[in-house]
Amino acid sequence: MTSVLIVCFVLLLILCYYVMERKFKYWKQRNVPYLKPLLIFGNYKEYLTLNKTIFSVVSEIYEQFPNEPYVGAFYGTEPTLILRDPEYIKVHVPVYSLHHDADYFPEPEVFRPERFLDKDNIRQYTYMPFGGGPRICIGLRFAKMQVMAGLLTVLRKCRVELADGMPRSLEFEPRAITTQPIQEIHVKLIRR
Repeated sequence: MTSVLIVCFVLLLILCYYVMERKFKYWKQRNVPYLKPLLIFGNYKEYLTLNKTIFSVVSEIYEQFPNEPYVGAFYGTEPTLILRDPEYIKVHVPVYSLHHDADYFPEPEVFRPERFLDKDNIRQYTYMPFGGGPRICIGLRFAKMQVMAGLLTVLRKCRVELADGMPRSLEFEPRAITTQPIQEIHVKLIRR
């Protein structure tokens, strides 16, 4: 019985070692400079054992790679990228994806403008057609005022319908910076 447990334990250790070794090749496969990790702890052993702060551990990693703008490391077995040069930090928020996420907006493809009437039902930073936070678009109020004036002028004088042969749903250009449809949209303006 004891022999079976020992064999199972050794096999489990070999399997863990194999899995960790495969994970530890992550940065090597991507040609990113990295520090050789310790088994289980990765490069953060001193931090995980509460001997040093995260800042001092990262500073020591930086010291070993003084001329590199970024360095690969492992937090346990998870690869982490340590960036020194802020030029490499670019964040792109997929606004279209946020606006069409069913977790935030049930039935996102259905036209239901009433969902935006109650501001309390919208989680912060899930609907941001003009950005958000300290970098919100300064033209937000002007754009809303301009759109309202234009729509009221047109709708007061005309009824708007889709032109014959136009599809009822839109496909958007995935590579565009702003949301724009792939095909043209043709409408009929019918005088009231």
